[in-house]
Amino acid sequence: MKSLTKTSKAVALTLTSAVAGIAMAVALTACNPADTEPENLEPGTYKYSATLDAGIPMGNPEPENLGGVLSSTYVTYDEDDNYTLTLIFAAKQIEINGIKATMFVGEGTIGAYDSNGELITEGVEVGYSKSYVLNSDRTYVGYVTSVVIPVEKLSETYDLALYINSDVMGYQFTNTSAHKAQIKLDLESGEVVESISGLGSATLLASPKTVETMTFTVNELKDEYNLAVYVNAFNATALSGMQFPYTSSSKVVSDAVLKITADEENEGEYTATLDAVINMGQSVNFTENLLKGIKVTEVSGGYEITLTFGIGTVKMPGNNVMTGYMNAAASKDYFNNDVVPAYGYYDGETLVTEGVVLTYNTDNE
Repeated sequence: MKSLTKTSKAVALTLTSAVAGIAMAVALTACNPADTEPENLEPGTYKYSATLDAGIPMGNPEPENLGGVLSSTYVTYDEDDNYTLTLIFAAKQIEINGIKATMFVGEGTIGAYDSNGELITEGVEVGYSKSYVLNSDRTYVGYVTSVVIPVEKLSETYDLALYINSDVMGYQFTNTSAHKAQIKLDLESGEVVESISGLGSATLLASPKTVETMTFTVNELKDEYNLAVYVNAFNATALSGMQFPYTSSSKVVSDAVLKITADEENEGEYTATLDAVINMGQSVNFTENLLKGIKVTEVSGGYEITLTFGIGTVKMPGNNVMTGYMNAAASKDYFNNDVVPAYGYYDGETLVTEGVVLTYNTDNE
């Protein structure tokens, strides 16, 4: 393995994103120790041990370091004497003043600053996650998992420009901000690899169109209804959906069953459960934690039923806990099929969708 000692010109990577709460971002500008030419450097991709120092005081004597979002670092050198810096990121949970927060690199404008301080965007490639995280605006969003930056030289250190966000707060580092983010490469650790692991998707996930309420009217109030609903479930590495009733080989495997119970102590008040259970090696109830409330109102000619949904857990096999929500946007299901979600209730064998009203937590209807 060759020791690489070539250094970089000033590099900055900028990701901007508007969020409610404290906006966080990270700016990166390359430090310039004395340049030295590598001896007998062979073209290839090298993986380095590296740390991202992105500290902010947070009222404590020691700064809180947000650099844990950096997972791995690569430098590629080709036969035309071009260098490329590749950074792989992940959503990581840290604790700030006793509060647990999931930090991640947010979507925004990405580029690099040259030695004259000019923003370079040409050739920068951004990869995105295949799952969601909750941001400081309390919205589920996709996030950045990889950034590929053309650089002029290999350096032991780079000050970067990245937008770092979380479900609690965020911070923006720039080359003019009070606090900076600097990546430090251990050049002695460089080892040749055949490929780069962890490059993200070319497309940013759209924020989910989460159903907040579903309202429908029935002629008579029953204890039980079969519903049509679509559930998305995700964790840090996967996103999948399931339409209920769930069918396999044209046979209904599982219904979504709404059970309504009158409150004996409070007239006109009701409680309800919603169960959609599939045997996936063990029984998985996709909807038991997603129904948050029910309101039943007597109207002319029948009853109006309003169900309130929210974010909840879905306990998958192997103690794998995913986050679930009712989704109304076109999606890929568990089997990678394109699905347009259906919502309604069943009158016998007939699905009724006319008159069913949905409200959402986003404006992207």
